[in-house]
Amino acid sequence: MSLPVLFVALLASQVSNGPASEPLGLRLGFSFGPFAPDVDREFKGTATPYADLFEDSTGWLLRPKVAWVRPLGFGELTLSGSVGWFKDSAYAFVQDTMQRSGGTTTIRLIPLTAQVGLRVYFLESWLGFPIHPYLEVGPSYTFWRIGKGDGSVAVVGEARANGASLGITGALGLALALDRIDPQSARILRESYGVHGADIFFEWDYGRTLPVFENSLEVGGSNWQAGLQISF
Repeated sequence: MSLPVLFVALLASQVSNGPASEPLGLRLGFSFGPFAPDVDREFKGTATPYADLFEDSTGWLLRPKVAWVRPLGFGELTLSGSVGWFKDSAYAFVQDTMQRSGGTTTIRLIPLTAQVGLRVYFLESWLGFPIHPYLEVGPSYTFWRIGKGDGSVAVVGEARANGASLGITGALGLALALDRIDPQSARILRESYGVHGADIFFEWDYGRTLPVFENSLEVGGSNWQAGLQISF
């Protein structure tokens, strides 16, 4: 039996044999981190319009998130969704020159993601400290818009600079379970407010746009995110 088949069999066994009385849990979180969409990847090294305009500046990607959690014998299975917000701006170029004008150009992204994830507890058993690695993967759908200084949508040739891009995303991270560090405070929160756990997490995100739509823009990229999440 191959290793992937063995892993899937183990996961299915844990799901089916897990505590049937434990319902799905709810987890709410929020993350943020520096980000720059990899728009120039589309040009395969022949041009770098995004880097030229924004001079490799980095905006911030903010992302609230909700997840449904199914406890397993060795960790958790999660199904999550998020809505992000990213904005960056720079002084625009005067037409056909590399001189900056007084007006600004702004790029805005609203990425929607849905991910399935697996979080495991083996590091806590080995280290005696509640650090939990996790992996998440799923599709993304990102609305994008490039605007002018007056707030209107920029026009390139005869095309309006807005649209949506379908892609795929993944995250690899570590979560620190705060409730396992101070069990007494965790018990008070659980009994008084129904909070079953709280984590701080640090993850590396990676995304790529799929060439599905005619007006797709490469809005994927990689970045580090940090955040807080609370389980109910």
